[in-house]
Amino acid sequence: VSNAECAALVLERGGVELLEERNGHGSTPLHCAVKKGRVDCVRLYLKSGAAVDGRLKGKSSSYNPTPLYSAAISGMSECVRALLDGGADPELLTKENVHSKTNVESKPIHAAAKGGSPDCIRELLDRGVSVDSLCEANGNTPLHYVVSSLSHSVA
Repeated sequence: VSNAECAALVLERGGVELLEERNGHGSTPLHCAVKKGRVDCVRLYLKSGAAVDGRLKGKSSSYNPTPLYSAAISGMSECVRALLDGGADPELLTKENVHSKTNVESKPIHAAAKGGSPDCIRELLDRGVSVDSLCEANGNTPLHYVVSSLSHSVA
């Protein structure tokens, strides 16, 4: 039995309202599925009516990423693809650092660049996301973040 099969059984009995329930960290089941890289559950939740662009709502934090942003920064390219297929908006901004006084906000393309995931970057670019997209406040493009995410190790 797969995770998606188990989730389908719970949804069948508990109803799709469960898709909008948040845990103690402010995460919906969709956020949790993305965090674990469970693309089968991501697809099931989206098909069942989960809010594709629903933001994480933490109690003590202003960091409120969409599932797409979370997938992009974590390098979960299959989840990025499933979310985009499900209608996720790749242009939504997310505050980068909850402790920052500059309120820098960035898009999923910036997150994918910071995470150093060529597959996530490719998924977003294939959907027409602009590479010259600037971060609010600091003016960084995805290319700035790619450079900062590169390993400094020498072979």
